[in-house]
Amino acid sequence: ASPREGFSGISLEIGFGGGEHLLAQAIHRPDHLFVGCEPFLNGVAKCLAGIDAHGVTNIRIVARDARELIAALPEGVLETVFILFPDPWPKAKHTKRRLVNAMTLSMLARVHRPQGRLLIATDHLDYAQWIEEVLRDHPQYVWINHDPSMRHLAPSDWTQTKYQRKTSAEGREPRFYECLR
Repeated sequence: ASPREGFSGISLEIGFGGGEHLLAQAIHRPDHLFVGCEPFLNGVAKCLAGIDAHGVTNIRIVARDARELIAALPEGVLETVFILFPDPWPKAKHTKRRLVNAMTLSMLARVHRPQGRLLIATDHLDYAQWIEEVLRDHPQYVWINHDPSMRHLAPSDWTQTKYQRKTSAEGREPRFYECLR
């Protein structure tokens, strides 16, 4: 059976951490399939415990690098993609490891349906500037909240995570980027 069978659409969360946002999305939209990619087993275990505790049946977990999954997906299958607080790789020599880059966005564009949403969040100022450059230059995504005054506003369907609460308490306010394919 197709993983889409019985679901209204498919969304992908890359690097879901403990799965708080992924779980909230799945609970809010039980008719929709959510796929979460997280290479760290502690986060996977925490999310699986949440899935079990809430009786959620519309989440699939991939405990690997998301780029492997993206490469295997058929064209135009994803409705929404979430990239929430990815590792900023702050050292200049490590910026090539950043998930949000032109190559990853091109890979996502292939599997993203037309008019699909891409939501990115970061609390790291240098990474925010990097993301803005990548989005500004990428031909396959239209950055819809490009007005600087809008970047601190979370999307209407946003679920704040434990990580976000912690960093906000430390004074690191998140920036949100919303794009359409």
